[in-house]
Amino acid sequence: MTAASKKDLGVPTMGGDMVGALRRRGRGGAPGTVAAASIPEPYEGGETGELDDNERADLAVCEQAVDALRRAFWAAGKALDVIRRARLYRQEYATFEDYVSDRWDMQTSQAYRLIEAWPLAERLAMSPMGDKINERQIRALLPMASEHGQDAAELVYATLAETDGVKVTAALLHDVVSALKPGPFDQQAVISQINAFLDGNNLGPDAAPVPPVQLWRTESRRARTAIGRLRLHTEAIAAADPDDARALAAELRAMAAEVEKRVKGKGSERS
Repeated sequence: MTAASKKDLGVPTMGGDMVGALRRRGRGGAPGTVAAASIPEPYEGGETGELDDNERADLAVCEQAVDALRRAFWAAGKALDVIRRARLYRQEYATFEDYVSDRWDMQTSQAYRLIEAWPLAERLAMSPMGDKINERQIRALLPMASEHGQDAAELVYATLAETDGVKVTAALLHDVVSALKPGPFDQQAVISQINAFLDGNNLGPDAAPVPPVQLWRTESRRARTAIGRLRLHTEAIAAADPDDARALAAELRAMAAEVEKRVKGKGSERS
């Protein structure tokens, strides 16, 4: 089917941009979906002063559209992964590669790059610290995720994002991931190496250990993020594996009791 015939049939020709297609054709509720017709025509506004109600509404719509661009790459990757795994292309195409090439004018390599990136991108984008994550940053973290898992990649991102005065960029993430020493993953050593890198020091096994307070702050933020994700699935896990759900609840209660005991003890010492 030619590009011209696709256009005649109302099928979008994306020049490799399935991301754009998903934004235009996405179902309601898809991440960041914004109808193009809802975006106002450009107009001249005031140079100073507060926004009126109409301007605030226009700003909200426009910012949602910009946010859609940032999120759309992993939504496209997830969608392609569903299509590939479930073989949803099989009615009209023999292979997934034929499907992405003919249906989306997309190179197979690009489709697989999007598929590779979406799990980590979704995880970080849905976390409180991931409101500005973009595709280039995810790609910089993929080597870490591939070698040590998503927890390791998230730790690298969180350590940088939570450091005062540090702007997280794809270039910075690439440099940090490249500079980290190979070998078994140890979170305290990684945090120490990242801090040494930010201080302009050489990375290595002799880097200073992470102060306990800093480690607590970093890990407690990650724990809150994980707990927030788990809350979304409590009903499902309680039905599927109640023993595991009870075990986790018991561990959380024990941890909470230990923290409360130690905090109260320190409070008594100070009084």
